[in-house]
Amino acid sequence: MDPGKARFQDNIDWIWRQVLGCCHANRDTVATIEAARYSLQSQDTFEFRPCALSAPASPHVVGRAMRVL
Repeated sequence: MDPGKARFQDNIDWIWRQVLGCCHANRDTVATIEAARYSLQSQDTFEFRPCALSAPASPHVVGRAMRVL
């Protein structure tokens, strides 16, 4: 990820959580999935911006994960 965008996400995360119900603008989604003991089988990352206000949370991940036993 672009370091400038990452800093921006870090700086607004406190207000983002308050306004949008505990949503984190700076959460590392892949790391969070792996920390929950899932193994990513496939993944695709992409930017999704339905409107300008969603820019801080625009990185998305779609894929397949399997629970690690």
